[in-house]
Formats: sequence, structure tokens, C-alpha cells
Amino acid sequence: MASETAKTMREEATCSICLDLMTEPVMIDCGHIYCRSCIFENLENQKKKSPTLGNFQCPLCRTQFQKESIRPSKQLENIIDTIKKMEQEHRCEKHKEKLSLFCKDDGQLICWCCERTPEHQGHTTVVAEAACQDYKVIFQEKLTYLREQEDQNYEYQENIREQIKEFQSEILSKEECIKYKFKVFHMILHMEEESYLWRLENEKDKVLKRLKDSEAKLEEQSQELNKHIQELERKCQGSAQELLQDARDTLNRISDMKLNAPEDVSLNIHAMPDFDSIFCELIKLFETDHVNVTVDPDTAHVNLTVRNNGIMVTGANLILDDTDDTPARFKDLPCILGCAENPNRKAHPLELYLTM
Repeated sequence: MASETAKTMREEATCSICLDLMTEPVMIDCGHIYCRSCIFENLENQKKKSPTLGNFQCPLCRTQFQKESIRPSKQLENIIDTIKKMEQEHRCEKHKEKLSLFCKDDGQLICWCCERTPEHQGHTTVVAEAACQDYKVIFQEKLTYLREQEDQNYEYQENIREQIKEFQSEILSKEECIKYKFKVFHMILHMEEESYLWRLENEKDKVLKRLKDSEAKLEEQSQELNKHIQELERKCQGSAQELLQDARDTLNRISDMKLNAPEDVSLNIHAMPDFDSIFCELIKLFETDHVNVTVDPDTAHVNLTVRNNGIMVTGANLILDDTDDTPARFKDLPCILGCAENPNRKAHPLELYLTM
């Protein structure tokens, strides 16, 4: 425990002469360290007892050494300063006394002076070490709970990733199916193919967005769980004062956290065309009736020749005069306009495109 480590450090930094934390620690040849003032006072006493004494003896092991060999220990002095700061941090800000008690009613560390103030009168207080053990058990239970939640959250994440992988694979499969089907009648239904692909892509984006949003939320939950786990691990490994500091707030934050399961997203794909119906419609669409078509020679491209009173068109390389040019004539494509005489409706001129 951190408190035991601090206690051991204090013992190591305690002068064996004055039995207090060393001040200006110095080391002698045998390796023992004392307060500077303590060892020099000891040397004076040894000198008084034996005025002719050339070498001095270590107060602990009696190893002889010379006064000139005494040297300061700056590293230990820095450690002692750290120990003093650590001990100062765990003292009551108001009374400067050690925070050795824990008020159960207020859930905070107090000193013996605080216990006697009206603010804590009638409150239940226990020794901090005893409260530490109780809270450590509670924190360990919460830590176990959070780890279970973390495992569950990880399982959710794996499921979401698997769903994304399967869904993307299914999307690719459907995409290939659509492309293959539309190759059969690509020249006729090119726009329809693009329409269905767009719908499928749109559906994919929507579903993937919902799945990835769920994944992102699960990742946030994972980070929050990890943060609480690290906080509890740090408290459980720290001193009693560190563990009990804001203990109630820590428990409240953990208790308030609720693990949310991911949204149930339907992976059914709806943007698939009904190929059977389409083929049926195509068959109906391409069922032709024999009708009379009359073409308009004023729209014929220069490489087209109209014969038999507008009912026959042949290819030719004609040279037209400027007087033969008309505003309706095709300039770029070898096309001509005409109309079909449908007995079920009135014919409309310039209705059909004929290409050679």
C-alpha cells in the first residue's frame, strides 16, 4: 500500500540519534546517515571523553572514520523534502492536523479537531484506516461491475463490427447482382440501373451511419468505463486519504453511469428491384404493332435521303445548297423526325426519331 511505503520511507529518513526526520543529512564512511548537527554534536561528545582521539566511531556500528570524510547526502535531502510535502498534503486545511478520521455522515476525511466542532457534532466517525477497508471492498465490487460492463460493451462492439462487415459484404453482392442484371438491357434501362444503385447506396449510407453511430457511442461508453476503472484502480492503490477523498462523489458518478445497448438496426435491404416484374414490363414494352410512319424530310440529316413520299429513308452523302437548309434539320447525328399513325389516337407530326 502507498501508506505503508510512505511509512517505510519515513523510517529510512529518520535520524537514529534524534529519532526525527533528518535535517541536512550527511553520510560517513560506513554508509550510515545522520543529521549534520546530530553527528557533529556526537563527535564533540566523543572528543570530550577522549581528547587525544584521532578517529571517531559511528554511533551505530562503531566503525572508525575521520571528521573530514563526512559528506552531505543531497539525494536523501530531496527525498526528505518530498516526504514532508506528502505529509503536509494530508493535513486539515483549517486545523493543520492529520486527517486521521472519516465522517460517515458527510463522507469526508476530518481531523480530531474537526470532530469536536458543531459542524460534525453527532456525526458517526471512524478511524480512516477502518473506513478505507470498507470503501476498498465497495470499490472492488464496483471495479468488478465496471469490468463486466466493459466486457459487455466490447461484445457489443464486436457484434456491430461483424454486422458492418456482413452488411458491406451483402451490399457488394447485391451490387454485383444489380450490375449483372442490368447488363442484359443496359442500353435500354441504363438510367433505371443507376436509379436502383443510387437507392441501394443511399440505404447503405443510412444503415451504415446508424451502425457506425452505434459503434461510436459504444466507443464513448468504453472510454468512460475505462476512465472509471483507472480512477478506481488508482484509488485502490493509493493511500487511505487518496482513496477516501471524494469517495461518495466517485461512487455517485459510477452509479449514475448506465450502459446503453446499441440500437437495433434492421439489415434487410429494400432497394432491390423486382426483376421478374421488370422483365414482364420489358416484354410488354417491346411488343410492337405495325403502324405507318411518315417522316419529315425537312428534319433529315444531310446523309439521309427520303423516298416514296416520306415512308422510306436511305443513307446517302448529299451535298445540299444553302437554300435546302432548314432550322429543324439535324446537323450532328444522322437522324430524322417522323410520326406514327396510331389508329387509337390522332397522329402528331414530328413525333418519332429515326436513325440510320
